[in-house]
Amino acid sequence: MVRLLLAPFRIALQLLRGGFRAGYVVARVPVRTTGRIVRVAGAASTVAFLIGVAVGVLLTPVPGARARAALLRRVGRGAAAPAATADDTHTG
Repeated sequence: MVRLLLAPFRIALQLLRGGFRAGYVVARVPVRTTGRIVRVAGAASTVAFLIGVAVGVLLTPVPGARARAALLRRVGRGAAAPAATADDTHTG
């Protein structure tokens, strides 16, 4: 009788355990891939790339939508500039 009462809890724990195992396996793939890429590319070039991304993000002078519109205009697709919002009114 006790086994019958505890069966739902045992099933729930087994499902939870299986979910954690599946999550571990799925999360292990990008970590291994990143490690292999760093090993092939070299640590110095990987660090230089990450520093370049960080500097680019820090020095971006305009919001993303305006930057994309300007890039599309320069490429020649003629995208119209987005409407100015309260956040876009700064001159910096």
